[in-house]
Amino acid sequence: MVWIRTEGGRAALRQLLEGRCDLFMGLPQDQRFLEDNPRLTLSTPYYTMGHVLVLPAGSGIRELKELGSKPVAVEFGSLGAIFAFKQGHAQQTYRKHEELFSAVARGEATAAIMWAPIAGWMANTHPESKLRLVHVQGNDLEFPVGIGMRQADTDLKEAVDEVLQRLGQRHVVTDILARYGVSLPSPQVAGNQPAQTVGNQLAQAEPNVGEALYRRSCAECHGLNAKGSALAKDLTSFQDTDEAFVKIVLNGRSGTAMTPFKGLLTEEDVRQIRTYIKGLPQ
Repeated sequence: MVWIRTEGGRAALRQLLEGRCDLFMGLPQDQRFLEDNPRLTLSTPYYTMGHVLVLPAGSGIRELKELGSKPVAVEFGSLGAIFAFKQGHAQQTYRKHEELFSAVARGEATAAIMWAPIAGWMANTHPESKLRLVHVQGNDLEFPVGIGMRQADTDLKEAVDEVLQRLGQRHVVTDILARYGVSLPSPQVAGNQPAQTVGNQLAQAEPNVGEALYRRSCAECHGLNAKGSALAKDLTSFQDTDEAFVKIVLNGRSGTAMTPFKGLLTEEDVRQIRTYIKGLPQ
């Protein structure tokens, strides 16, 4: 494992492109990014990076628009700051995410927009702050991330994608995120369901069973929107019967990366997932 400062993105990526490392974690699954870096290829996504609204536990605010004229704390030049500006919100600007968290904890700021992993980790390690996290919805704030590799390393990419699929089926990624206090986004969470501390884990209520099962078992290969990836098919375009869908999920599909989920999911679990997918836009 090699750690490098990433403020200078080009300099960091050269470590990969010039052969000083073989994998680069956490790169965005963004077409413009790949067009700007034609020698790169990315694995199937393993996580969707998002943002949360950080609020005092006793606050009645449930979403960003309820702040009204009250300013929201943001990191200077961040995606959160750009999003708040586009939404017409007044801002309190800080230099670091840690300062945002502390400002809300001290009562200096009513709320803050932070990267979900950083906010989750800080809430997990500072329970005395008594803050709650609500996912902020918006295309400008969420994007899938994968592992970057040199485009010429096709065998390595295939191996990495297979490993990520196995880790996803065993829920390894979501378990790691939970251990660090990072909750997965859910559209329903932005209502009046605050984050709840469970032992050392920060958990979000997940009222939609099918959605929760999908995110845990399918999203890492098929994407949060079920539109598929280089490794997995678009599930929203599945035209066969529900019975056929259940059979494929439980038994797998030979000759593809789709391995059996029998023993990991029940037939009822798969039906819940199918119902959730059918409700997504095609």
